[in-house]
Amino acid sequence: MTEAYRQHVAHPSAWRGSDLASGDDVIVTLTAAHVDALDAALQHVTASGLTLDTVERADFDLTAIADDIAEIEREILHGRGIVILRGFPIDGYSLEDIEIMYWGLGCYLGVGESQSTLGDRIGRVEDVSGKDRNQRAYRNSVELLMHTDLTDIIGMLSVRKAPVGGLSSYVSVATLHNEILTNKPEYLESLYRGFRYHRFGSEAPGQDPVTEHEVPVLSEKDGVVSARYVPDYIYMAYDELGEPIPERDMAALDYLNALTRDPDLRFDVMLEPGDLSLINNYAIMHTRSAFDDGPTPQEKRLLLRLWLSNEYERPMADVLDIFAERGISPQDDKDTYYTGRANASAHQD
Repeated sequence: MTEAYRQHVAHPSAWRGSDLASGDDVIVTLTAAHVDALDAALQHVTASGLTLDTVERADFDLTAIADDIAEIEREILHGRGIVILRGFPIDGYSLEDIEIMYWGLGCYLGVGESQSTLGDRIGRVEDVSGKDRNQRAYRNSVELLMHTDLTDIIGMLSVRKAPVGGLSSYVSVATLHNEILTNKPEYLESLYRGFRYHRFGSEAPGQDPVTEHEVPVLSEKDGVVSARYVPDYIYMAYDELGEPIPERDMAALDYLNALTRDPDLRFDVMLEPGDLSLINNYAIMHTRSAFDDGPTPQEKRLLLRLWLSNEYERPMADVLDIFAERGISPQDDKDTYYTGRANASAHQD
């Protein structure tokens, strides 16, 4: 259990959505030099016969723009925690080529991790199941609660928009901590103690469906506040265990969820094709609104997701992991559809 931190956090990542409303502070428009470097590296990979499954950083030479990538990395890890790259090359490239360029760029920010039991290096964020909450969130189209993922840096590259919905939203973890400290400090104990988590069918053989330990929603080390929050997995855990979430703890979660919907706190942006969102997973929570695809392939929303483990050792509590290792281990006998006993719709907020 991590002790509740009761100091105000002053840091560049402690922004309010209203501060970023114009997007000017977080949007970086790629230049011709950036696009040319990505294209040249792609051509080398293609000529070498490499594929998405075999290409690594050493194969993808971005020396010409390495300083710019390093500055982006600094902003993600030590600055506001969010950067949106605008103008990633999409037009005129096959989806496979886009994925290789995306992966190659990602290799300069971290090491890619498997995102599901499918072993996907790049997760295709698309609707494969409609509004079915038993499907992993990145493969359905329902509205999501604000949450974190299970890695260090998350990338979301927009390839196609849906005709309706799909708005991306972000909120600062440090700001959430500060708001709770100011207005409802009594809830910090519950959030810093944490909750048990459901593994949503992605547990390894022999592993329990629910974590044995409580995972703190908020935690602090050396004055750095971090978050691990997947609310649906908390609600499912206690449904699986047949235990109610205590009233004070539930009130703390409800208040946190309400804060993440505050328009003054959250930063909303529609990711246009070619927009690449990169966020610090411990400093920023994210979500997306529900969406509806159109009837043609060009009207079917598609984002490409990267999970990246960065070599920077952020000061963090050592109880944030839900699985035994980083990422989610591939399993030949499983896909991303949940078939267990707990109710994936146990809590509709």
